[in-house]
Amino acid sequence: MKLIATLVLASGLTSFVQEEKPKEDGKAALLKAVEDTVAAGGYRFDGEVTSVADVAVMGGMFPGGGGDLTGKFSGTVTADGTVVVKLEVAGGTFELFKQGRKAVRRYTWTGKAAGTDEFVAQISAFLDFASLGAQVKRLRGVKPAAGGAYELKFQPDYVEGEKPEKEEGAGGVAMLEFEMMQVDRVDAQVHVAVETGRVKKIEMTVVKTLNEDVVAGAPEIESRLKYVVNLTAQAKDLKADVPEDVLRLLK
Repeated sequence: MKLIATLVLASGLTSFVQEEKPKEDGKAALLKAVEDTVAAGGYRFDGEVTSVADVAVMGGMFPGGGGDLTGKFSGTVTADGTVVVKLEVAGGTFELFKQGRKAVRRYTWTGKAAGTDEFVAQISAFLDFASLGAQVKRLRGVKPAAGGAYELKFQPDYVEGEKPEKEEGAGGVAMLEFEMMQVDRVDAQVHVAVETGRVKKIEMTVVKTLNEDVVAGAPEIESRLKYVVNLTAQAKDLKADVPEDVLRLLK
């Protein structure tokens, strides 16, 4: 009888230890994929941006929700950091050219132009894979998903960039600026190609919510701006098509 009791106890202990086995973490594997992508040089890409916002945001009741931008884009990022993006939306075309901290924008519109300030800040962040690697390093863990994908959540500073200096009002007092909608988080999926071990696709959703400091007690309202970026080619010697007049402005 004593022998049977001992075997049952040992079996239960073994089961308990197996249940406490730590979950798989894909952080190291994802970091390597991102670093290999950076090391491979420049790349060409295409993709789309889609707005999804609550009715109150779309109607302009809470400005700053970013609920008016949907279109397709394509472009090139060179190994030396030159960025060219062409965005096609209903009624117009927007082009972005960047070298370092300098940027040139070109618009061709009919009718009302869509706002592009947030698009510039966000697509610039998402196309910078060195920045993506830095964001991944800040995470405690990374959740692997099916098909070589990784699910992540990033903090708002990933896409907010540097804050502009506050203008001074009368008497040298800084003027207060409030945003009705503010970035709450960035929900992301990073897809890695099995063949190359490098990033082949990213999906980034910028989620904005009402600023509770400005609209206390308001109902929960969200706007979401989703980016899908597909890497279509990659090489160290890729060149970007930058017009001569734009090159002069970037120097």
